[in-house]
Amino acid sequence: MVEVFITNIDEAKQVKRTTSLLKANFADLRFNLDLDDSKQGTHFPCRHTVLRAEGKAIDAQSILEAVNRLGYRCEILEDKICN
Repeated sequence: MVEVFITNIDEAKQVKRTTSLLKANFADLRFNLDLDDSKQGTHFPCRHTVLRAEGKAIDAQSILEAVNRLGYRCEILEDKICN
């Protein structure tokens, strides 16, 4: 199972901090946070980074809350077109 989120994380040190926390709290999941999806000049949610969680059972709400507690915005990726 894979769940895809968008975040407003935009720096490598924030990626490291966030993925370390997620791996510690959700040891049975694998995480990938990709800064390359961020587009300069637009605002969240269209300027975002992609956070992927992969594993057998994913508690999306707990992941959202964990990322939000770090001070970042995090939402489940919806199908939408951004200009």
